[in-house]
Amino acid sequence: MTFQSQKTYKIQLSLKKSSISTINRSFFTLFCTVSTKKTQ
Repeated sequence: MTFQSQKTYKIQLSLKKSSISTINRSFFTLFCTVSTKKTQ
């Protein structure tokens, strides 16, 4: 199993475990954090 497919598998697993809205919120928070770091 390659690293990429391992990552995809983990994402799919977490998608099944938790709700979509929770994951979307997590990605949004992560995106905001990265954007803030880039501008500084």
